[in-house]
Amino acid sequence: MKITISILWLTLCLFSCGGGEEAPESNPSDDTAVPNPSDESPVSNPSDAPPVSNPSDETPVSNPSDETPVSNPSVETPVSNPSVETPVSNPSDETPVSNPSVETPVSDPPDDPPVSNPPDETPVSDPLDETPVSEPSDETPVSDPSDETPVSDPSDETPVSDPSDETPVSDSSGETPVSDSSGETPVSDSSGETPVSEPSDESPVSNPAVQPSEAGQYLSEVLAIMRENSVVRNKVDWGKVDTEVNVLAVNANSIEDTYPAITKALELQGTNHSFLRSSTGTILAYHGTLNCDQSFDIAEPVFENIGYVKVNGFSSSNNDAVKDFANDIQQSIAQQDNEELIGWVVDLRDNTGGNMWAMIAGLGPFFDDNILGHFIDVEENRVSWGYENGSSFMGERKIVTVDEPYLLLNSLPKVAILSSKRLASSGEAALIAFKKQFNVRVFGTDTCGLSTANQIFKLSDGSELMLTTAIMADREQTKYGSSVYVDQSEEQEDVLIKAVEWLQK
Repeated sequence: MKITISILWLTLCLFSCGGGEEAPESNPSDDTAVPNPSDESPVSNPSDAPPVSNPSDETPVSNPSDETPVSNPSVETPVSNPSVETPVSNPSDETPVSNPSVETPVSDPPDDPPVSNPPDETPVSDPLDETPVSEPSDETPVSDPSDETPVSDPSDETPVSDPSDETPVSDSSGETPVSDSSGETPVSDSSGETPVSEPSDESPVSNPAVQPSEAGQYLSEVLAIMRENSVVRNKVDWGKVDTEVNVLAVNANSIEDTYPAITKALELQGTNHSFLRSSTGTILAYHGTLNCDQSFDIAEPVFENIGYVKVNGFSSSNNDAVKDFANDIQQSIAQQDNEELIGWVVDLRDNTGGNMWAMIAGLGPFFDDNILGHFIDVEENRVSWGYENGSSFMGERKIVTVDEPYLLLNSLPKVAILSSKRLASSGEAALIAFKKQFNVRVFGTDTCGLSTANQIFKLSDGSELMLTTAIMADREQTKYGSSVYVDQSEEQEDVLIKAVEWLQK
């Protein structure tokens, strides 16, 4: 071992002291593999053409006639061409220096993705030229061509160099291509000329897996929720949804750019009720085909022996505001109630929806049962909802509770409900709560047709997907999902008169 070390330092002296041609120097601190006597690796002698082993060094020397690949998989030490002088590390220097007369392409690891190699061809990209370079495994000897010692074929799974070493293999011309961070080392032939293959003919370069953009991730998040939870998920052609949505989102660079694609997904589901809104309540994506407009004027009537309660649309995320809304309805009922009343008119004609729980809690004194309706999903799972002891509830959970629940002086009087085409969503839930109750009759026109239930899904950017996940059913589990029909169809200008006539009978 000591003899080998002496030979290496003698070689260093021959080059560094001016003997012969100036040798490129490498720094061991740069992760450049240098033949180490302790590794028992083949060491090339710069002064001789063939590598000569010293029997006392116990260093194996490859025999050209054995057709043994130069690279040793167990040591993974790059082998230089015997006709080329081997770089010797100089501990005093820190920067690898190549031949000054040669321009050395340098890779930029962050900008150059790894290139995948086909089984029989090894395309290697030059980071500067961006030209894939391939060298057939049967024509790429590292040693002298006369030796006919091929470099190990990529199909043999024996890498020429360890990717972690990032050590270039120099050729006789002194040009030293530098491998990129992917560990793929450019290999040149004995003439120093590197043949360049045409990418379209022999060197297909596959792109690495591209991470989805923020827009792509957001769109995937929304579509996944729709597939899993939509009330029409078993009826939708999701292949068509994916195709049309991706066409609209192909150039999406931001979450905002995905809104047209999400609108298309909502359109193809056809619920008319689902929508996307921002964290502040702004509608970002919606598609509906229903026309719920109907023109009429509502003037609050004054009756001597009939109570009148109007419940318009209401929406708020403020708990106090929600509770106040319910309290106001019950207080209005309490203020009008007396023993002389023959009945009540509940006007829902201008109720466009919002928070159904505040409406149900407010109208509680009129109901004759606890369970007033159900939500039924696509798998026929049912959740009941209703009113009990001043609280609206769903399942076992109380949602809105009034401060002082009111009880009518005359229990279960006749109640006339006024309906219109404007009546929608949560307003339709309020109407369904009265359906199948023996002392109630509905007058006017059928409702808008949004008698479905939306569930809120919080998204990664803070926005909310209000997705239709169930349809409404009444206390007897009769399903709706579209317009809620009236018991007596009347024009809006006549509806109040007809309701009063029924109450007075």
